[in-house]
Amino acid sequence: MQLRRFTADTTPAALAAVRMALGDEAIILSNRKQGNLIEIIATGQMDDAVTLSNTSVDDIQEELRTTAEALATSIQASKNEPQSRTVASEDLDASIVNSSKDIKNEIQASATTALTENHQGLSEPISVEDNVIASQNEMLGNKVDVDAIVARSTEILMATFDRQAQKIDDHFRGLTVSLWGTSSPRASEHLKRLLSLGIGAELSVQLVEQTSADVSLERALSSSHEKLKALLPITVDKTSSVPGVTIVSGAPGSGKTTTLVKLAADHVKNQGNQSIVLICTNTRKIGAFEELEAYGRLLGVPTVHARDTHELESLVDAFKHKQLVLIDHTLPNDKNSVSLPECLSDPKNSDSVRHVFVLPATTQAHTADHLIINHCTAGNISCVLTHLDSTARLGETLSAVIRHQLPISYWSNSPSVQQPLHKGEASVLVATAVAMADRILPNADDILLQRLIQPSKASYSRNNPNVDSKILEE
Repeated sequence: MQLRRFTADTTPAALAAVRMALGDEAIILSNRKQGNLIEIIATGQMDDAVTLSNTSVDDIQEELRTTAEALATSIQASKNEPQSRTVASEDLDASIVNSSKDIKNEIQASATTALTENHQGLSEPISVEDNVIASQNEMLGNKVDVDAIVARSTEILMATFDRQAQKIDDHFRGLTVSLWGTSSPRASEHLKRLLSLGIGAELSVQLVEQTSADVSLERALSSSHEKLKALLPITVDKTSSVPGVTIVSGAPGSGKTTTLVKLAADHVKNQGNQSIVLICTNTRKIGAFEELEAYGRLLGVPTVHARDTHELESLVDAFKHKQLVLIDHTLPNDKNSVSLPECLSDPKNSDSVRHVFVLPATTQAHTADHLIINHCTAGNISCVLTHLDSTARLGETLSAVIRHQLPISYWSNSPSVQQPLHKGEASVLVATAVAMADRILPNADDILLQRLIQPSKASYSRNNPNVDSKILEE
């Protein structure tokens, strides 16, 4: 591999020098700051990059077998000479350690040669010394299983090679994405449109990579939207069809109480108000029970207040004859919160206890991840997407839902309790996410981040006075 070093005052200027010297197919191996200058290590070919991966497994096993047999011979010799057993054991310990160090150094040298000394983040030390020494006790036993030692050592080495290969693949995948700005304008614009939905870089890059390079931008976006629909987990909530308990939970301001009242109104409309009861567990917010009680009076539905876990369990048992028990549950965040009793957290019949988690479209991706990981652990759980009438990026919430495979049962675009919940439909949700993204123009941070991820010809030319101004406008 022939490496070349380029330095400049700015990253775009250094990248322009790389393109001028090595062309558009140049591969960047490292990019770092040296004093006041930007240093880039690049190459125009990768003929030697696969040298490490071409190593024969049979060759590795043969070398390990030879080493293991030599160690076994030393062990047997030490057993035949009891008077020198201590000295032989010490020599054997030193032999094993030295052998493991030699293997470690050889592998590390190969990995470093295949990459580069300045390749940041990939030259992870490959530690096999501990694993080899861990086999020492077995080799010192009464019976030495050379085949087992060779198999274990081979497994360790191949797992190490696989990790290194994955790191290399991830690194060059990132380099490929960064070159879309100059080598594939259609892919670059495709990625920008997907990022504007808020679905996140990981999912956006995957969707672009799965799209054929010879299709138009419109068809590429349409294909990505179809794939996004297929990825969305959708389910049917059994609150209106199966008797039991439905627990509605969510963060403050998520629309939790409104969602519960909409479910109650739908049940009253179809089943009447004699077979339903509302239970409030909120002990922190002033007026929370009074608010839910007011809605209950409007619907003609009884409303009760559970102040602790034991009281909640007693109320659920007392109203088990009701067709539907709706629980307004506040997320536990302190010792005074009402936790769910075992009959609700781990029910014998999962269909009779449903958990509905409320996620507003205004939730940021990191917050949605945190809420789902910490509060969506129940078996029979689905989510309701609310605030779809807000100016927000629904894609951030959808990205978290897809990542954790939290099924969607309902969505709502109205804070009015008179407007019913809508059944979850992937096509409607994706179309809504696109429409919501169109309401938000990219800000300065979005534009700068896009240029950093995918430098375009315009970015290169800002430090080149010889470039025509029309390129900058493009």
